[in-house]
Amino acid sequence: MKGSRRHSQGGSVTIVMIAVIALGLVLALVALDVGAFLTQRSHASAAADAAALAAADALGRGLGASGASSAAASIASANGARLVRCDCDAFDATVTVTMHSRLPGVPPIVARAHAVVDLSAESGSLAPGSRASP
Repeated sequence: MKGSRRHSQGGSVTIVMIAVIALGLVLALVALDVGAFLTQRSHASAAADAAALAAADALGRGLGASGASSAAASIASANGARLVRCDCDAFDATVTVTMHSRLPGVPPIVARAHAVVDLSAESGSLAPGSRASP
């Protein structure tokens, strides 16, 4: 009778180990998704900043709103993003870009980022202020 008890408990350890391994895989996939999201958001923010600076540069060179929009679209594309909106006037350049994830095995992530460059003399700076969101 003692032998039969040991044999029945051996199978339960196998089931527990399979459950632990499955839980570990699920946690690894969640960590991969979170990492991909954070990376995507950071890249979108950098692309928006670069596009806003390119638009501000075009405005500063007197190319007008259409030239600024074209420059912003070109820089956004070079950074793997797509220009969604570019609002430019004499004193600021505001751009919004989206970026789609390209990681295999990760559900598609679309990051949207917004950046503003203020060209007014009051601000004294051409540093972009950006905001990224999923």
